[in-house]
Amino acid sequence: MELPNLAHILPDDLTQKVRGWQICENQTGHSSSQVYRLVPPTGKALYLKVQNAATGSLEPERRRLAWLQGKLPVPNVLGFYVHGSYQFLLMSEVPGLPASDPACLQAPNELVKLLALGLRTIHALAVDTCPFRLQEDKGRGERDLVVCHGDYSLPNVLISDGAIRGFIDLGQLGVGDRYWDLATVRRSLRYNRLPETCFSVFSEAYRLSAVDEEKLEFYERAMG
Repeated sequence: MELPNLAHILPDDLTQKVRGWQICENQTGHSSSQVYRLVPPTGKALYLKVQNAATGSLEPERRRLAWLQGKLPVPNVLGFYVHGSYQFLLMSEVPGLPASDPACLQAPNELVKLLALGLRTIHALAVDTCPFRLQEDKGRGERDLVVCHGDYSLPNVLISDGAIRGFIDLGQLGVGDRYWDLATVRRSLRYNRLPETCFSVFSEAYRLSAVDEEKLEFYERAMG
């Protein structure tokens, strides 16, 4: 069913493209953008992210997704549109359930081990080739720089058949202290009401030799 609050702001060429498609709003996440799943009568589903320019821009995510192609399992950008005060980012669907889905939360220790593996994969990207900086990381003393996801929370990791299938919401990705992502993980585990012991399991699977509690708390405060 097409949603009126989306239909009246779509650019004409995008309206023609999705005419007759099923359009459902995705309620997961807390960003200022809206996300819709578009299902054509035949073929694969797509995702459309919509952003009001008054509250942000999708251009950073478009650029990061383009850079990440072939490096990480992320959506392909299929179109970028500007119409009035709105931006539209059309992307391929990455299969899987968000790690915050109740089906994934049933086995918390196995879940956090997967999350640790996924974050190690992101942090293994070459820092010197990344053209982006994590704007939110204001720094604290000597930093341990890696390519950070920027918002490595459970809804942004997609899982299927016991494996990570992809990463989404990458508009903040950039070089920053790894503890920004580690702090985001701990906050997300708590938000999803997983046992406190899960972060220890995560840290061990991530191969963090020692947890710097002071740095974790610093970056948690920095997130607000």
